[in-house]
Amino acid sequence: MFKKVLVAVDGSDASDIAVQWTHEAFQALPQTHFTFLYVHQPYIPLAIGTGYMPVVYEPAEIDLPPEESPAYAAWKGFPDTSRVDYATETGSNPAEVICKKAAEEGYDLIVVGSRGHGLVSSVFLGSVSGKVLHHAKCAVLVVR
Repeated sequence: MFKKVLVAVDGSDASDIAVQWTHEAFQALPQTHFTFLYVHQPYIPLAIGTGYMPVVYEPAEIDLPPEESPAYAAWKGFPDTSRVDYATETGSNPAEVICKKAAEEGYDLIVVGSRGHGLVSSVFLGSVSGKVLHHAKCAVLVVR
C-alpha cells in the first residue's frame, strides 16, 4: 500500500500519538519505510499577524543537536531501525517544510498529530496539521 511514510513530530502529546501509530503500522506494513521529521524553528516571532498583517520572524542563533530532536527520540524507540529514519529540517513554516520534503522525496503518506505545540500561533495562523492536509500532494493521515 504505502512504500514511504513521513511522520511529522514535535514532541507534543498529539505527536506522541503519531509515533504510537507508527509503531503499530511498522508491524502491519512490513514493506513500508518510515521517516520521522522534526521541523526546527529557530525564529523569534516579532509580531503576531492579524487578518491584514503577516507574522514577522527574526532569525535566532539556536542550533539543535540531532540527538535532542523529537524525530531522533521517536526513531530510537524502535528496536529495528532498518526501515525507520529520522530527519530535522529548519524553517519558519513547519507545514510548508513537511509538504516540500514529502513532495521532493516521493512520500506516499504524511502522518501528523491533530494538534502540536503552539496553541496561540495556531489560533492566528491555522494549525500545522490543517495546512498539511490542504497543501500536501500526497495522502495525509491526521491522528488523534
